[in-house]
Amino acid sequence: MGVRVGILGGTFDPIHIGHCIVAEHCIEQAQLHVCYLVPAFQSPLRTQAGVASPYQRWMMARIVARTNPRLCALDWEIRRNQISYTIDTIEQLLTRRPKDRVHLIIGADQLVQFTRWHRWKDILERVELLVAPRSGIELDAAQRDLESYGGRITRIEMPTVEISSTLIRRYCAEGRSIRYLVHDNVHRYIRRHRLYRQLQ
Repeated sequence: MGVRVGILGGTFDPIHIGHCIVAEHCIEQAQLHVCYLVPAFQSPLRTQAGVASPYQRWMMARIVARTNPRLCALDWEIRRNQISYTIDTIEQLLTRRPKDRVHLIIGADQLVQFTRWHRWKDILERVELLVAPRSGIELDAAQRDLESYGGRITRIEMPTVEISSTLIRRYCAEGRSIRYLVHDNVHRYIRRHRLYRQLQ
């Protein structure tokens, strides 16, 4: 018998408290048995390369996953060593666990550009979308459009968290504190490996 699983992908450069809050609310509201944190090797929609290596970004996701028994970090996209497409990860997961009910966790900003995703119709056929709110982004039109293609979409109720990896990298480059913006253990990892200081 399958279980309810979530996939939260991203560049995670670095993974931050906003990601953790989204994962926790999705676990609670969608009653997920596990939420997979899946760092992308390289996002097809991201033009600027990250300054942490793929391995370091995966390690930070692992650090977060160790703090919650319902989180698990997957290195599948890192191991592919090429541009990451979400549909490949979904199909890989369903091949291994065909009875699982898979939920893809995205932000409101991603929902409104979802038709730009590689094989987006195939994604809609295979998963339910869990959408985290973003301030100032109206979802009704995009949701109606995707639902007309058979998409199953659930909006997650949670406070909007205005934290971004870009902000954290900038703070590191400026020598400013990122305490409480990332998990304490991630904070220690960033300091130990002197990440993001090369932006100065």
